Amino acid sequence: MILRELFRRKLQVSDHYVRYNAIARLYEYQSRYFVCSVRWIAETESVTELSVEVDDLQLGKAVIRHLMEFDPSEQDLRDNKKSDWPAFRASGAKSMRQFEGELWHVDLAIMNGAVLVHAHPRIQSGKEVEAYVCAGKNLPEEVGRSVRNAIEAAKALKDLGMA
Repeated sequence: MILRELFRRKLQVSDHYVRYNAIARLYEYQSRYFVCSVRWIAETESVTELSVEVDDLQLGKAVIRHLMEFDPSEQDLRDNKKSDWPAFRASGAKSMRQFEGELWHVDLAIMNGAVLVHAHPRIQSGKEVEAYVCAGKNLPEEVGRSVRNAIEAAKALKDLGMA
């Protein structure tokens, strides 16, 4: 519960109790990972596409690289359309409905010495299905394994009917 609230409050990067050093996002869609850098609250055009078969070390390195690209400066998002979403465009999905319906969403953040990983389906009906995992920010293989474990745990909960 506490971690969920931390992720939900990610917009308050300078909160007294919560101090994220960086934020990034990862999506799993049709056997591919899309790792995205973030500026303020929105993803940038910096997207790395990887097969879900990638080894943990390479996945972790990609996640850490995108976390290091985090830019906390605000930007005007009023003219952005949903179809401008960099991960959606990179996926090649035919429609936003298809993309979001099959998508596993992973919020990533660095807080102190840890990478926080929060995985869940993009669209949820009924109960929320979420999995949280932490990894050492200087251990890319552990970060990659943690991302994979969080996604698999969330999928297992959904498969068990928890959603």
